[in-house]
Amino acid sequence: HTSGSLAGDTSPYPDFPGLSSAVRNCVDGSAPGAKLVVEEMGDGFEYLNNLGGTLWNLTDVAYQNGARIHSNSWGGACYDALGNCLPGCTIPYDSFARDADLAMWSHPDLLVVVAAGNGGGLCAAPIAVDTPANAKNVLAVGSVGHGIGASTPSWFTSPGPVHDGRLGATVAAQ
Repeated sequence: HTSGSLAGDTSPYPDFPGLSSAVRNCVDGSAPGAKLVVEEMGDGFEYLNNLGGTLWNLTDVAYQNGARIHSNSWGGACYDALGNCLPGCTIPYDSFARDADLAMWSHPDLLVVVAAGNGGGLCAAPIAVDTPANAKNVLAVGSVGHGIGASTPSWFTSPGPVHDGRLGATVAAQ
C-alpha cells in the first residue's frame, strides 16, 4: 500500500468505470509514475549475511534500474550470536557503512536513507547509532514519540551518539 501510495499513477488507466474524473485524479500517488525497485534480502537478511551480497550491490542494482532514493529499514546491532545485548557496545565504521558511502560517492544523485537502528530499548544502556546509519553521507532516520513526546526518542530506536562523536540520527520522525 505505501509503495502504491507513493508511486501510483492513474495516467495509463484513464477510464475507471463509474469513477468521476475528480476521484480518478485523487488516486495518483505522491510521485505518480516514479520507478520503484523492490529487492528481497530474506527474513534473516541472508543476502547480506551469507550469500555474499552487499549494500553496494543493492544500491547499484536499484540505481541502474532508475531509482534515486534507496530506503533501508535495517541495521547492525550490539548483540552477540545468541541475541544478547552487549553492554557499552558501539559499532564502528564497517563494510556496510563503507558500502553506503561508496554508493553515494559513485552515484551523486542517489540518496541512501537508513534506520538509525532498532536497539534503543532492547538493552539497558542507550545504543549507539548502528551500521550503516553511522556512514558519513547517508540520511539516518530515528524515531521519536507522538504529540508531547516528540522530543523523546522512541523506546526501540538507537538514539546515538555515533561512535565517532556525532550526535546521532540526521532526522527523527514520529
